[in-house]
Amino acid sequence: MSPSGTAEGSIGELKRALELESKGTVRGRGLLSNDPTNLQTFEMFLPWEFRQAYNNLYKAEITKEIYAKQAQQQINTQNYININLKVMNKALPNDFDYARLEGRRLVIQEHLKLYIEGVKVESAKLIREKTPAMRFFGIPPVDIETFQGNPLFYRDPGYGFQNTIFYGNEFRWIIMDIVILTMWDMIFKNTFVAIFASYFTNKALCWLRTFFGERNISEKALVDDAFLI
Repeated sequence: MSPSGTAEGSIGELKRALELESKGTVRGRGLLSNDPTNLQTFEMFLPWEFRQAYNNLYKAEITKEIYAKQAQQQINTQNYININLKVMNKALPNDFDYARLEGRRLVIQEHLKLYIEGVKVESAKLIREKTPAMRFFGIPPVDIETFQGNPLFYRDPGYGFQNTIFYGNEFRWIIMDIVILTMWDMIFKNTFVAIFASYFTNKALCWLRTFFGERNISEKALVDDAFLI
């Protein structure tokens, strides 16, 4: 959606954005029009004020709507078993009122667009390159408080966001599998049994990450988990 100036949107908005891009009537996908690299990926450090606005204007309303619908479902089905509704039920109830929260999403979207426009105006100061030490050790900026509520953008040509998903973390998962296998081998004193135990442990961890990861995406993006592949 970046060429249209929108961070996210409906299927109709996405279709219109792609049509405009195919006609060449929108700018490139990079953040800065004068950037020869046309870089699209940045690591953002947003001010605390934005997080507060997100929590107050958006997250609180989503959480309230979810728990209200789940509580109503429990009453309607006369299910009085003391269970954790957040874990057992779907992330978004079937009768979730998406339309009511659409206005809140647009407000948060406007907040984020204002921050990004400010970064574009002062790109020389607010868009930076990470030092080798910051990239290797994951050190955050230490001077963000001096920018009076402005976000800091660090160029990310290496797609550092992959560190938060399965893709790009294959080596870490191999190390973890080796550690799990070693642990079971030390417990059972039997390599054959340890291999089977490691297999089931790996499957359980993958299931937990998928289950809670889909719930997290569903709640944050207001997308029913039926559409998550």
